[in-house]
Amino acid sequence: NVFLVFILAFREQKQLPAWLQLSGKLHPLVLHIPIGILILFAMFHFVFKNQINTDTKKTFLLILSFSAVLAALFGFFLGQEGYEKGQLDVHRNTGVIFSILTYLAYAFYEYWSSNIVVSNVSLITLLGLMSWVGHQGGTITHGEDFLSFSSKIETAKVSTVFESQIMPIFKEKCVSCHNDSKTKGGLNMSTIAKLIKGGKNGPIWKAGDIIHSKFLARALLPLDAKEHMPPKGRNQLAPEEIKILSNWVKEGALTNQKFSDLKPTSYFYALATTSIKPEKIYSFSSVSEDKIKSLSTPFLFLSPLSGNSPALKANFFVRANFKLSELEKLKEIKEQIVSIDLSKMPIGDEVFSILSNFTNLEHINLNQTNIKGKNIEKLASCKMLESISMANTTVDIENIKPFLGKSKPLHVYLWSSSVSPEATKGLKHTFDFGYTPIAAEVLKLNPPTLLNENQWFANAQTIRFKHTLKGVKIKYALFNEVLDSVKSKDYSSPIPLSKNTKIRVMAVKDGWASSDPLEFSFFKSVVVPLTASSATLPDRAYGLNTDYALMDRGLAVISNTRDPHFLGYQYRNMDNTFTFKPNTKIEGLTLSYAAYTNERVFPPEYIEVYVKITGGNFVLIKKDFPPKSTPTSLERRSFELLINKSNVEAIRVVAKPLSVMPAYLKEKSGAKTWFFTDEVFFY
Repeated sequence: NVFLVFILAFREQKQLPAWLQLSGKLHPLVLHIPIGILILFAMFHFVFKNQINTDTKKTFLLILSFSAVLAALFGFFLGQEGYEKGQLDVHRNTGVIFSILTYLAYAFYEYWSSNIVVSNVSLITLLGLMSWVGHQGGTITHGEDFLSFSSKIETAKVSTVFESQIMPIFKEKCVSCHNDSKTKGGLNMSTIAKLIKGGKNGPIWKAGDIIHSKFLARALLPLDAKEHMPPKGRNQLAPEEIKILSNWVKEGALTNQKFSDLKPTSYFYALATTSIKPEKIYSFSSVSEDKIKSLSTPFLFLSPLSGNSPALKANFFVRANFKLSELEKLKEIKEQIVSIDLSKMPIGDEVFSILSNFTNLEHINLNQTNIKGKNIEKLASCKMLESISMANTTVDIENIKPFLGKSKPLHVYLWSSSVSPEATKGLKHTFDFGYTPIAAEVLKLNPPTLLNENQWFANAQTIRFKHTLKGVKIKYALFNEVLDSVKSKDYSSPIPLSKNTKIRVMAVKDGWASSDPLEFSFFKSVVVPLTASSATLPDRAYGLNTDYALMDRGLAVISNTRDPHFLGYQYRNMDNTFTFKPNTKIEGLTLSYAAYTNERVFPPEYIEVYVKITGGNFVLIKKDFPPKSTPTSLERRSFELLINKSNVEAIRVVAKPLSVMPAYLKEKSGAKTWFFTDEVFFY
């Protein structure tokens, strides 16, 4: 309790060690012990008065006192992670008071137990205070309405896509950790205005850019990744919710767009029109939840069309893991399937024979598949069909024309396909050929996509890019060349790698605004050390093994200082020693590090490299002073050193964090800089 009061009194002047701050994760576990003990003690005090003796009661109070101070301590450490003041202060201070009162009850137990009035009043006070502390903690963790039992969502006043489709997902999956009382990462998601403001690393989405929208990038990380959101153990985003959020960002991330303003090409257009219509009533029976679970896979999402509807929709994900047999299995519930999404799956015209079994199908999505339309006439058995989407395919109008000539009016999506609007004249269907360019309107391209899985190479390898939009040129610049939308080289074939390479790319197309440039670094990595050891522990690390973090060939996302591949040094030097197999020849090494001014992450003051030849001692072969960063730096930098020595037994790399904060930041005196590194490559 003395330690607790001390750190509370001087909380603004101290900085906790990383290991102590991490112990705050134990708060949710420990806090239940004093709650259970106090309730049990109260039962024996008020109800079962003669069931236990005085010594046992005193032991109960000792356990209560000790567990209460532990819960308060761990709660204090947890509160350092970025919670808003106000409610947190109330919760923390009342928790400290509760801890001290439980100790006083134990310390003065003889007097306390001998006076029935004092013991009754104090015990009721403890119970009331514990309830209040718990209520404040629940509000911080789950939001102010966490005790509400209402599950209804008001939709009558909802008029925008954001309010109807996006905000409900944020409220269910995100707001419990990002609200007025608890703003992890400086992010508050409780209102539109606070969402737009973003967190400590800036906005959480980038309109039209799924890849660089931070909230989506974190949601798509592996579940065990430190930066995955929502955190492991919380209610995760469903595939359908990720699809909704991705399409919202792709279409501009508008927060004020009304349903009435949606174009037919919008992903939300169908959602808007179906939401306006009364819920459709189906005559067939529902499928059991057990049956749905048995047919579902990580790559097949089966869900009801709406809350209590027996109709089901099936969405397939991840092209590489698609199996036609999974679609065949759905014949077991073919009566209930009314919508199938097979977009981007590796299927051809053979799919029409299978789909013909689903006679209640209303919507079919075959976008970006390999279909040409042969055998599409088999869909004549699908009498309930309302729409079919064959966008971005090489479907042949001659194959689909006979079917379209006989079927009832459908909504047919054919944008970016081989079918022209002229070829569909005379057919009674509604054809959607997508966006029609307006001469005065200029849209911005998405950046190219890097196809390489790794950004390191040992032997001959190439850099490969692609862009999904037809007619786009990819421009690139190597090393320190200027990237120019006109003068830079065109990417037409994979670019060979033979040495450390930095490449910048952008997408260009006539009539479109060029994409934002992207930068990638590729590192030569031929030799893998036997061992790695750290003479100093990093001041910040989110990976599992700090010794091996710099030899796992894993690169961090430069803009994410909490990336598990990063090691951060602030108060001590990075000092790592790598050992090698006997008779190893090392031609050179590369140290990769970050320069991110907004996060006070700078190039090191100096870098030292020591080499130990078999049988000898470490010898300093290079001390380098890297160039300083600029006020707007956000980039990956690297230090490369040619060594060209045989029989290398070990190499030691030392990097000293910058001693003095750059003057342009105008930080208060004594503010410390950071040095962040993610890998040392050897070749």
